[in-house]
Amino acid sequence: MNKKYMFKKDYIEKQLEQLALAIAKVISQFTKAKMQGKHGSGITIADEFLRTEFDVELAKLAAMDNEHLIEHLTINKNLKSAKLNLLADLLYETAGLYESSENVLIANNLYQKILIIYNYVNETEKTFSQNRQEKITTLKLKI
Repeated sequence: MNKKYMFKKDYIEKQLEQLALAIAKVISQFTKAKMQGKHGSGITIADEFLRTEFDVELAKLAAMDNEHLIEHLTINKNLKSAKLNLLADLLYETAGLYESSENVLIANNLYQKILIIYNYVNETEKTFSQNRQEKITTLKLKI
């Protein structure tokens, strides 16, 4: 392998690690908001993070047609499997906030989209994730 490819690969991996850490921090803020009964606050945090890190608006994503979801995220937003997996993790926690605030319709809509994203990641990703598989099983029971 040439050095340029290795540098680019290392850079991308570093960026994904930083994004994963940022998502973990946001999920921690969700959990705090959820425990305090401030579901709206957690949803606002999620929406702001989705806009800045993924260029995705929560309301538009929730309203999007499931059939064109992957096309929109991979082509229009240029998200690759690893970043899609992180997006789905964040959406999973966000949907839980909607469910806790008794907004079941939006929660179920997001759960369907998350399942589509996880299934796509499973098809395109080379590595197996037990965590992702467990979430898929849970999502299937919720929908």
